[in-house]
Amino acid sequence: FWNGEPISREAAAQRFATEGRRQPQPEIHLRADEAVTYKLVAETLADAAKAGLNKIGFVSAPAR
Repeated sequence: FWNGEPISREAAAQRFATEGRRQPQPEIHLRADEAVTYKLVAETLADAAKAGLNKIGFVSAPAR
């Protein structure tokens, strides 16, 4: 998802590339629940890094 809108990995990578050229660079907030495999999280981080983004944070929710 990007701002609540479902998107593909390819679309996210394109948006990362666009955002990576902005100055100042935006912060990327990554939220993944326990159902998401680490592989997908790692691929997303790699796509963001490849785009030159370095302000990446993880969003977590307290246990219910």
